[in-house]
Amino acid sequence: MTAAASLRLTFNQFRSPGIGILLLAALAVLGAGLGLRDPWPADEPRFALVARQMVESGDWLFPHRGLELYSDKPPLFMWMQAALYWATGNLRVSFLLPSLLAGLLTIALTYDLGRRLWNRQIGLYAGWALLFTLQFTLQMKRAQIDPLLVTWVTLAHYGLLRHILQGPDWKMWTLGWFAAGLGVITKGVGIIALLVLI
Repeated sequence: MTAAASLRLTFNQFRSPGIGILLLAALAVLGAGLGLRDPWPADEPRFALVARQMVESGDWLFPHRGLELYSDKPPLFMWMQAALYWATGNLRVSFLLPSLLAGLLTIALTYDLGRRLWNRQIGLYAGWALLFTLQFTLQMKRAQIDPLLVTWVTLAHYGLLRHILQGPDWKMWTLGWFAAGLGVITKGVGIIALLVLI
């Protein structure tokens, strides 16, 4: 099978009504209230203000909170918030968008991995189960670093498991390692995805 045929097959699998309904439901559940609230203490206001200051000052490389360098957390999450704030111009919307996008991507990856390893129905069950897991849904509705970390770890597992169980697929192997690296610069513990190799 050629790469183009494989890509067409993947897109055709995502055009099924089941995954469309799942992703629309996820968008409705995870996106409910987007733009209707301000950041909640303790972490959300800090991250949102650092992101806003990046955009307003033009200093994206070194995050600041006020006049002091903000080195408490790796900057990837705040860079995403800042980029979305720059694109939308609305802090009340942009501070929650990284978590929403992370939630949608995590559900899509869970579905696709279940579909590839078993069948489409198992993939849908896995996606729905993840969406209605209370802790997952609550975390994906908050402007925290954890939703993004969950997505990078899921993407790392996705790539590594596809290589190990369906491979060898060196592109998926590389994707797994790259996603684990993104997890490290998101929170520092993204490397835990590599435990699947043991």
